[in-house]
Amino acid sequence: MKRGIFVAFEGGEGSGKSSTLAYVAETLRARGVDVVATREPGGSPFAEQLRLAILSGAAATAHPETLFHLFWLARSDHLANTIIPALSRGAVVISDRFDGSTYAYQVVAEMRTNLRQLFWRMRAQYVGQFAPTRYFNFDIDPLIGLQRAKRRRDDVTHFDAREIEFHQRVRAGFTEFFEYEEILGSTIDASQPQDAVRKQITDMMNDLIPAA
Repeated sequence: MKRGIFVAFEGGEGSGKSSTLAYVAETLRARGVDVVATREPGGSPFAEQLRLAILSGAAATAHPETLFHLFWLARSDHLANTIIPALSRGAVVISDRFDGSTYAYQVVAEMRTNLRQLFWRMRAQYVGQFAPTRYFNFDIDPLIGLQRAKRRRDDVTHFDAREIEFHQRVRAGFTEFFEYEEILGSTIDASQPQDAVRKQITDMMNDLIPAA
């Protein structure tokens, strides 16, 4: 059986990746495609419990390296119990965040240069051959993204509440991540109108799926 397709939507707060993911998933399902829409942190029962801890108010004072490792533990369970089984049956998996977010937030934005090499070792150990087929980077000015997030959400986390400089480093972190040659990705101008972004992503997904 042909292995499925794994796509990761990455981006800062208010970039619109979550709503675009929901739209694309429903569009593909209407075509009869087996789609698993998932998220990080979370995506499996145990990883969802870790999500509660990672996004809790108490985690705001946690050491950045502690959160770095918690994200990888959650990802390991997410892969084992959701992503790999879905890919094995030939499904299309779309994840709202994956390891690109760990690199952007926990390595670059937290200015933990000592974690760069460890990140790639962890990626090799935990992700390995199950790395996303394609990444999409929803790129947006953090000032615009945070304004959007405040209008659309009431579940503000300690990440949302960080200073603007943190979110600017997050954006730079995604840019850096997508410069690595092993990362197969496309950057989307997420400041465009929602319909334009949805069409661009849907067209790319339609092109990607038949080629798998």
